[in-house]
Amino acid sequence: MEIDKMITQNELQQLIGFSGSTLERWRRIGLGPKFVKVNNSVRYKLSDIHAFLAENGNNIKIITNNKGE
Repeated sequence: MEIDKMITQNELQQLIGFSGSTLERWRRIGLGPKFVKVNNSVRYKLSDIHAFLAENGNNIKIITNNKGE
């Protein structure tokens, strides 16, 4: 069984180029990739990031602009 790699918010920021505050806002309002909390730290599964980008890649700029950043 293959284990899905998990990355931190900082790693996701570097990967997709959005600020931590954008990612935090997305979590609060239910947007963005799925996440899990591990010992009070947010982690993202790479498979969830890929799925989010596949579904929303062209719409990310619109989501961000509509939410104030």
